Amino acid sequence: ATIEQYEIAAQREFGDVEFTRTPGRRAFVLVRPNGDTAHFEEARPAPAIIPTQDYTGTYTSDELDVKLVVAAKGDKLVVRRRPADEIELRPAYADDFAAPGFGTIRFSRDASGRVTGFAIFAGRVIDVRFTRAGR
Repeated sequence: ATIEQYEIAAQREFGDVEFTRTPGRRAFVLVRPNGDTAHFEEARPAPAIIPTQDYTGTYTSDELDVKLVVAAKGDKLVVRRRPADEIELRPAYADDFAAPGFGTIRFSRDASGRVTGFAIFAGRVIDVRFTRAGR
């Protein structure tokens, strides 16, 4: 990995930035003057054709005691909260979808590339996790 370090002009306010590049992946770490750090990774673009079969299934949240179903509807994905309540998932970037009126859904994969769950991000709701059931 190549590592490049830069100081931000207003360092007192913002801190130091360290960029790293590995094949196919760029990232940086922001180190604030108080020692707090934030990690950022380049997002891969959404594929032209969404592999809906990767995502379809039932997902559960122990935290919320809720079950959501991700289903294919033609070449699109929808989340069903109830049988008649569907929200279309619109690709934002790889494994990340905008769900209008619901928030952002970011799917996670295991080392073999299989989708294992997702997290919801919506306003003050941050990283509420759902686990894929039964696969």
